[in-house]
Amino acid sequence: MTVLKDASATAIYGSRASNGVIIITTKKGKSGDIKVSYNGNFQVSEVTQQVDALSSGQFRDFVNAHGSASQIARNGTS
Repeated sequence: MTVLKDASATAIYGSRASNGVIIITTKKGKSGDIKVSYNGNFQVSEVTQQVDALSSGQFRDFVNAHGSASQIARNGTS
């Protein structure tokens, strides 16, 4: 990568380059056989322990049976 500033950029690229120019040079290709490289990762996982949790209906029933009036009011109807 080359940065040309001021007069050198203006001399090569004209007035549009008065603020500067950045020249990016890329690698050149090689002739011959195609070369492909691959790096991969494979992962398998399994759930070993599950937590028993209440469904939404079971939770609502529990709050209605054991909760305070304000908690029951926050339950909603559905």
